[in-house]
Order: sequence, then structure tokens, then C-alpha cells
Amino acid sequence: MNAIESHESKKLQAYLKRKYPLRALPGISDRRERLFAELGVHNQVDLLYYFPRNYEDWSVLTPISQIRETGIYTFQATIANRPVINRKGKLSWIRFRLVDHNYTLEVTIFNQAWLMEQLELGDSFVFHGRVEVKGARRSIVNPAYKKPEEAGRIGMLANYPLIKGLNQKVIRQGLETIIHSGLHSKLTDALPDFIRERFSLATLDFSLKNIHQAKNAHELRLARYRLAFDELFLMRAALELDHSRNISGKKAKALVSNKQVADKINNLRASLPFSLTNSQVLAINDVFRELRREKPMNRLLQGDVGSGKTMVAIFAMAYVGLLGGQSLFMVPTSVLAEQHMKTLTSHFSDLNIGVDLLLGATKSSERAAILARCASGETKVLLGTHALLQDDIQFANLLLTITDEQHRFGVRQRAKLGFEQSVKSYEPHRLHMSATPIPRSLAMIFFNDLDISLMQDMPSGRQEVITKIVKERELGKVYQKMAEEIRAGAQIYVVCPAIEESDSLSLKSAEETYDHLRLAVFPERNIALMHGRMKQEQKESLMHEFIKGEIDILVSTTVIEVGVDNPNASLMLVLNAERFGLAQLHQLRGRVGRGTRQAYCYLQSDHEGELARDRLETLVRFSDGFQLAEEDLRLRGPGDFLGTRQSGIPAFHLLNLYEDQEIIRNVQEALNSIKALPHEVLPEAKKKIQRAIFERYPDLEQGLTI
Repeated sequence: MNAIESHESKKLQAYLKRKYPLRALPGISDRRERLFAELGVHNQVDLLYYFPRNYEDWSVLTPISQIRETGIYTFQATIANRPVINRKGKLSWIRFRLVDHNYTLEVTIFNQAWLMEQLELGDSFVFHGRVEVKGARRSIVNPAYKKPEEAGRIGMLANYPLIKGLNQKVIRQGLETIIHSGLHSKLTDALPDFIRERFSLATLDFSLKNIHQAKNAHELRLARYRLAFDELFLMRAALELDHSRNISGKKAKALVSNKQVADKINNLRASLPFSLTNSQVLAINDVFRELRREKPMNRLLQGDVGSGKTMVAIFAMAYVGLLGGQSLFMVPTSVLAEQHMKTLTSHFSDLNIGVDLLLGATKSSERAAILARCASGETKVLLGTHALLQDDIQFANLLLTITDEQHRFGVRQRAKLGFEQSVKSYEPHRLHMSATPIPRSLAMIFFNDLDISLMQDMPSGRQEVITKIVKERELGKVYQKMAEEIRAGAQIYVVCPAIEESDSLSLKSAEETYDHLRLAVFPERNIALMHGRMKQEQKESLMHEFIKGEIDILVSTTVIEVGVDNPNASLMLVLNAERFGLAQLHQLRGRVGRGTRQAYCYLQSDHEGELARDRLETLVRFSDGFQLAEEDLRLRGPGDFLGTRQSGIPAFHLLNLYEDQEIIRNVQEALNSIKALPHEVLPEAKKKIQRAIFERYPDLEQGLTI
């Protein structure tokens, strides 16, 4: 976003807060304004977009005679006997019967003794709640109820997510005032009329009113569909605007091969102690083809854990280096960078391609020498961590940037790689690598601007990790297996979801597990503890010891998730496995089985929930990360596959990325149709979209960081 747009967005934010303050609403005190801020609601526009979590449908009445199964119902009935109150200590309960055309229903209301004054024999009300049906008996506990004339005005009663100090009444009253003022009709509708007509979409003002105050389920469906469409449309439009600003008018240097370079690339392939997989060959060809073009490459190399993505990057950097160019390779941790350094040095020594490693801990004198070699062009590959983002790094001829585990770096961080080079002359080609399998529907949304190479086969010699679910009472057998593996010279990971013991959560903490294993189970073994609260130097030191074989068992939180390669690790035990997402468990499992030894992953869980068991059993059934990602999306929704909570990308409140495939397809078609508008019409359409983005998501000017 340029300075003018950022300034305009901040002006708009301030304008919205000044023009439509929450304090102007009834019942909003300083304290409640602070509580709303905790929910992300800072002005009346935010409150309009604070969507209900569910609804009570008061629009359709079901006669008691038709209530034959347990469920949520709204029905009208008459009090058939005088209500009776009972008390026991502080507990009180009111009981009475309802009748509707000779069909009865029993009511129990707990701890609301004051209702005795409102409930009279013969009174008729509309009731809403969960009716339990057991044979011919029907009963309901603590139902909501209203007089028939009041219930007839409600329709779909919205219930909102709350925090302590806020109640439904305050939120509903605030929205009633906002809608009465007509604010919902003043906001920018980003969609041109022809788009709304093509996809049968309601208007924005209708949708904003009826998402909160629909009279019936049909109005609610229309509102929800339109606003779900908007969530994806505006986010995708924002991503495309961001992307178009970054690449607009830029060219890359086309790298045309010759016979000498081709021979050396073939020699590199022949020197490998293994055969490239079909996926690796296809991905390398994809990269080489794009490096030969003037259009900047922007490719995502997406491969499962252990699929050999680094080897694709090695061939890309070799190709660039042999043609006189430089590459920049950024990875998320120092341990991983040092492992890559050994690999690159061994492969590039015969090709006369100089490699340097730059870390945050690199000494200043050594750093100065590295920067000098980069500036002169002597260094053909600069490898490192976030230390590569410093402004004083200059290149003689930077042609390629690579980010490993790309989802851990922001869009703007990745774009900053080689920024000085692109300002001076041309745009570097960009290759992004990720071992996080993304479901196809999510990839369509978040990586629409990237070309994607999928790597779905594994290097030969890799054995599938045997995965088993175990109860806590079965851990003794797992410890026996761990002892066997250690005696055979292997090493073990034990992963815990919490660092310290908690009274409120029945989780195995890393510290408790560490003490138990070293004192009671394996007192003769070298056991270490690693967790996220440690300093980076401590974690890296422990990982080095583990990789060198000096540690038998590493007890850890998920700080081991990033792709560190220890071929000697053959067994992983994950405690309270139900606490992790499927994608995360798959990433963890990928830390073992990286050598030729048979590997094992034990998932300890005593959780009886059906969803938790289904997810863990899915991990046992599937070893393919892409299948797992689709299954995880089906089982629990999109969750946080891409770390959007930290990314600046708005969460989807209405859109369901698994169920709303039609919306996903239609949004992309709508964006393509708008981009194809005549030149004299397009600027105005873009202007409306941009204003709608700012109104809906004013924080986006801080940058997107998927």
C-alpha cells in the first residue's frame, strides 16, 4: 500500500470512530466500550459486522402433537395447571404442564423463583427451547417464552458471542439503534449491479439488516450468503491489489541456458546418491522454464514432509549460479540454516558456486566479509534466517530468492528479499516452499497469485511411519519400545502440548514428563527438555546435541515442528494428541522416519469425544499430507491453516471453506469479470472495491502476511 492509500485508510478509520462512536448507542459506558474493544468492535460499523453465533427461530411454530423427536422447537401452548415451586437449599425449581389441543408438555424452570408472579393458570405463551422426547412424554427445561404478539414480531432472534460484562440485550439494543439510523444503507457496496444479478445476491443494506433482524429463515439465508460472498470477495480483492502493486510493470532477468550449463546440471543430477522422484523432476522443470522468462517467477513449491523440496531449490540455485547470478535462501531457524549449509556446500563445491551463511549470531567482522563478497558477486548463494532482511545487504546480481517454510514469513517480509535489487533494475524470481499441505479450496483463495508445483511422491527408501493411538495406561508398552529403539542406536522425540502443569487442564506438561522420564523410566539415559520459552541459543544448542546423537530422548513442545532433519530419530510419542490439529500432528510425525530405519509415531489420547477420535484415526489411516489436510478441513473447518490470526488477514465468520464451494467459485468468476471491464469503467469499480475494503477491514493497510 502506498503512502497516500495508507493515509487515506487511517483517515477513514478515524472518521468512522468519530462519525459513528459506540458511545452514542444506548447503554454503552466507558467500561462497555472497553469490553467491545476486546471483541474487536471499535465503532458502529464494526458492530454491524459483529455477526451472531446462532439464532432462535421464532418464525415457525410447531404444534406439540408434531414434536416426536428430541430437538429445538418453537411452539405455542397454554399453562394447564397452577405452577408449583420447590426449594432445596439455594436451589429452586418451578414445575407446570402445558397443553395444546389435548397434547401436553412438562416444564421445569430452575432458579427463577420470581417467575411465579408471571405464570398463571390459563395463560398462553410462545415457548422456545430444547424439547426432550421419551416415548409419549415431552419435557423442556428453562425455555425462553414470550407473549404471542411479541413472538410474532421477532422472527429470527440473534444470539451473539459474549464476554463477561456484556449481555445479549446490550448488543441487540445497539444494533437496533444502528439499523434504525440507516447506517447499514450508507456503507459502500463493492459489487457492481451486474455481479449481484449474475449470482442472485441481495443488496448490502438488506443483508446487513437481515443478518441481525431477519423475519424468517429465507431472509436470513439471503443475507448470510451475500455477506459470506463479501468476506471472500473483499479479502481476495485486497490480496490481488497488494500483489498487483508489488509486481506492476516489473521484469525479471531471463536466464537462458547453454550447453556448458546444461552439462553441469546433468552432472549434478548424476552425482546424487539417489534418483530424483517424478515430482522433483517436474518441479525442477517448472522452475527452469520460468527462470528463462522475463516475467518474474512467483512459484509455490508445496510438498509433503520429506518430499525433497530442498533438492529442487538446490537445482534452481545451481542453474542461477552457473549463469553468473546470485540466489538468496531464507529459512526459519538457525539449526535448519546450518543443516542446509552443509548440504549446499557438498553439492556446490565441484560447481565453483560460493555459499555463505548469515545468521543473527554471525560475528560483525565475519558479517562484514560476507556482505563484501555478496556485493562483489563472489557469493553466489546467501543462506540464512531473518538476518537476511537487513537493509545493508547488497548484491551484484541477485536473480532468485527462496523462502523455506514460506508460511512462517509474511508477504511483506518475503517481498523485502531482494527489494533493493528490484528497485535498482529488475525483480528477482521468487520461489516459496512449504511443507504444510493446503487443501485445494484454501490454495485457490490464498495462493491464487502463485503458480503451484505439487510434490506428492516420496524419495525411494523412505518407509511409511507406523502410527498408533494409545491410552495412558498403555504407555508402559510404549516405553518398552522406546528402550528397544535406543538400544538399537536410535533417538526419540516426546512431544507435549503444555510447558507447565496446570490445575485447569489435564495435560501432560513438558516439565512433568521430562522429570518422570529421567527419574522413573530412563534414569540411565540422556534426556533433555526443550520448549518455546527458552532462548533461541538454548534451543539451537539442544537441537545440535540431538542431531549429533548426544541426546537419547528429547522432550519438547512443538518447537521441533519446523523441518529439522535428524535421520537417526525413529520414534515419536505425542501426549494428549487430541490437543493438536491434524496438520500439526502430521508435521510432527514428519520429524521421524527421515532415514532408512522403520519409524513409529504413538498418539496418546484418552479423550472420548467422537470428533477427537475421528481425527486421530484419520492420521492412522492416511500418511499423505494432502489427504489429511482435506480431511481436517472436513472435520473441523478451516481453523488456522495459514496462521491468519497472526497474519493480518481477517477471519471468516460466515464463510465455510468446506461447504461454500459455490461461493468460492463465484467469487473468482466475479473478480475476473470485474478485471475484464472496459478501461473507462474499471477505475470507478476498483475505487468502490477499495473503499469497501477500507470500511470493512481498515487494518489491512498494515499489510497482509500470509
